[in-house]
Amino acid sequence: MEGASRAVLFAKAQTGDVIFWCLVLIAGISILGIGVWILRRWAFSGQAGTATEDWSLQHLRELRKRGELTEEEFERLRRNMIAQFQATGSTRADSAGHENESGGDSRPID
Repeated sequence: MEGASRAVLFAKAQTGDVIFWCLVLIAGISILGIGVWILRRWAFSGQAGTATEDWSLQHLRELRKRGELTEEEFERLRRNMIAQFQATGSTRADSAGHENESGGDSRPID
């Protein structure tokens, strides 16, 4: 009889250990997931700031004037900026009440 009671106690101890280690495993995976989530937010937060930075032709002119851009680089960047504005900026002007048609800034682009 004593051997059977030891087997039951041993089985209960193993069940408790299994439940304990399952909980430890779940907690570890949860902590790892939260860590990855925080790391991704931190890593990608820097990219969001650079994507929304406002660059203007004036910035490019100043860089060219200081000699940080060659004339060819300036022209390429200027064309890219104008093309990007025409692709996205025209919808902004349309939603703002046709700013260019109503007497907006009509200065020629450098």
